[in-house]
Amino acid sequence: MNQRTLVPLVDLSEQSEPEYDHVTENIGLLPTNRPTNMDSDQENRPLLQDRHQPFNYFPDDVEYSRIIELAEQTIEQGIYPERIHQGSSGSYFVKSPDGKHIGVFKPKDEEPYGHLNPKWTKYMQKICCPCCFGRGCLILNQGYLSEAGASLVDQRLKLNIVPRTKVVRLSSTTFNYTAIDRAKSKTKMNITENFPQLARHFHRVGLPPKVGSFQLFVEGYKDAEQWLRKFETDPLPTSVRSGFQYQFEKLVVLDYIIRNTDRGNDNGCASLRQILCRHLFGAASSTSSRNWLC
Repeated sequence: MNQRTLVPLVDLSEQSEPEYDHVTENIGLLPTNRPTNMDSDQENRPLLQDRHQPFNYFPDDVEYSRIIELAEQTIEQGIYPERIHQGSSGSYFVKSPDGKHIGVFKPKDEEPYGHLNPKWTKYMQKICCPCCFGRGCLILNQGYLSEAGASLVDQRLKLNIVPRTKVVRLSSTTFNYTAIDRAKSKTKMNITENFPQLARHFHRVGLPPKVGSFQLFVEGYKDAEQWLRKFETDPLPTSVRSGFQYQFEKLVVLDYIIRNTDRGNDNGCASLRQILCRHLFGAASSTSSRNWLC
């Protein structure tokens, strides 16, 4: 059998020492402003919610965290969120201890096509008219992420037309739960009252918290449909109309960027307070920074 001879790819005997002169001369061409650990952490941080970060905790928004904490304390005091009758999904007005609205919570599983949607119209549409079931561009049961994403895009572009919205977890007896969840919660409550030693092994006693979007409630805003009807009989002055149109155009730009295909007069709110202050006094009102909200 013929023996194979191994031919080295590089002749090590004739190889000279590496020259580093040209390397040292070009070191100055390398970028010196490398990203720090802080910059890399911000780039790698999730935009909506870090899976390792506890829910309802937002270190970069202390005011929002305080409102969520207030909502949780209010529910524990027995002042439960109130279901909104309008719309095609299960959404709720969240209140403060004095009964004022502080936010709107939309659970994931109570969205228009969620399995726990308390409004049966969408369920009947899915069963009876499957060919007209929703829009092809939508991903089912992801509306709560779209709500938070719209707020995030609004903040990044500094449009100031969307109330702050984030993904949170809340539980309340007024939410729509399955019969099994309510029975389990009731059983655990009875065991806790009668056998407190055994109840120590429970991970949770009450109803399971629901994931959804929580949008801050704003005062002094009305449905856009009411304003548009009023403008038909009582037109705005030219200067006020141009300012209102500018805000509306920002809303159109935002809808185009986030691909919102569900914009209508019934899901937008408007307020002319700031525009009127600019028109009458030549300055913006210090109590309001928005005049159109979606």
